[in-house]
Amino acid sequence: MSIPQELQSSLENSQGFRIQSSRPIGGGCIHNAQELITDRGSYFLKYNHLSALDNFQAEEKGIGILAEAASIRTPRMIGAGESESHAYLLMEFILSRPKTKDYWEDFGQKLALLHLNSQESFGLDHDNFIGALPQSNQQRDNWNDFFKEERIGPMLQQAIRKGHFSENIWEDFENLYQKLPDTFPQESPSLLHGDLWGGNILADDKGLVCIID
Repeated sequence: MSIPQELQSSLENSQGFRIQSSRPIGGGCIHNAQELITDRGSYFLKYNHLSALDNFQAEEKGIGILAEAASIRTPRMIGAGESESHAYLLMEFILSRPKTKDYWEDFGQKLALLHLNSQESFGLDHDNFIGALPQSNQQRDNWNDFFKEERIGPMLQQAIRKGHFSENIWEDFENLYQKLPDTFPQESPSLLHGDLWGGNILADDKGLVCIID
């Protein structure tokens, strides 16, 4: 499946390359994903309806924050944008290679370095998404409040509105909230990926970890 013609024209005009071919690949999850082979090399493209622009812009910011931490490789962001009918995110294409024998050890060390990045409050200066669901990141002074008010609470409210749970579920969660201070130790804020699973990482051309999403 090739990309829509109007999207191809928009990308070529804005980026100054010519797309020679494209192929669908994994990694888009809720979006369409393609490798673009151009006269200036290969790029990774995710695209969807125009309504996905906020999602792509938030992902671009998130990858940028991880890149600034300089502990784990991330693809170079070309940028989020829109054509007449589609929103997209364009980035460096990183070809997946076999893992080195010390891949996971190296990954663990780099992840620990990432987590050493801290700030005064828990949260971000902007909201983002978990999949297609909006995710609030209002800053809080402690982790328990952030976990309740910015993670569990909003997801639970959405589940109730959609009929997956009744309002009575709040009582169970209030009981859970009472246990949080004894569950989570007091720690300083730490820079986390937030959605780190096998589909969001790969081994790069050197066989080392790269976070791609």
